Amino acid sequence: MGLLEELEILKKEISKKSPDTKPTPQKKPVSEWKDAYIITFGLADKKPVQKVQFSQALVGRTHCIGLLQKLKGRKLGNGCVLVPAERLGELENFMKERKVSIEKQKILLVE
Repeated sequence: MGLLEELEILKKEISKKSPDTKPTPQKKPVSEWKDAYIITFGLADKKPVQKVQFSQALVGRTHCIGLLQKLKGRKLGNGCVLVPAERLGELENFMKERKVSIEKQKILLVE
């Protein structure tokens, strides 16, 4: 008996023992999809004080909210944020004021 035949037998035995109980994922209607942008930026040319000030203005501090919360955006990682498409202009202005270059990628967001 070859290896492929043994694998087929094992597959059949496993499928008999474990019923398929995976829930069917519910698809969201297209009307619930939202345009958003993933924005990447770098602060390598900034001084440490400028980096802290930028981060606090963007993300916020313990008792203060930052621009991302006002825009209903999210921090995805270091140098990467997600912003709704209708609020992109506000984030671009924020970045221009601080002379931070950005790259943007438009996406469809299903929440």
